[in-house]
Amino acid sequence: MFPQGRVSDAIVRENLQALGWTVPFVYDHLSEAYTKTLLPGTLPPPAVILQTNEGRVLLESAWSGDLAPKLTSALDAAFGATSASAPAANPL
Repeated sequence: MFPQGRVSDAIVRENLQALGWTVPFVYDHLSEAYTKTLLPGTLPPPAVILQTNEGRVLLESAWSGDLAPKLTSALDAAFGATSASAPAANPL
């Protein structure tokens, strides 16, 4: 999770906890620089890139409200049908 737009770290943490997400997030003062190193120039924010811990890209897409099923499908394809309990994707 790489929040954009100068959202305070406390608000990001509270929003993620309220959603039941246990994903790590990048602190505000680091987010812009890390985003530039990971986001391809052809995919401007808001975007979603789902990667394995080895760095293999499972999904790369512009953000849209209907992206949750694609995320679930990519997780299921990579790790088995265990993502049904994953929370719905919500931008911050």
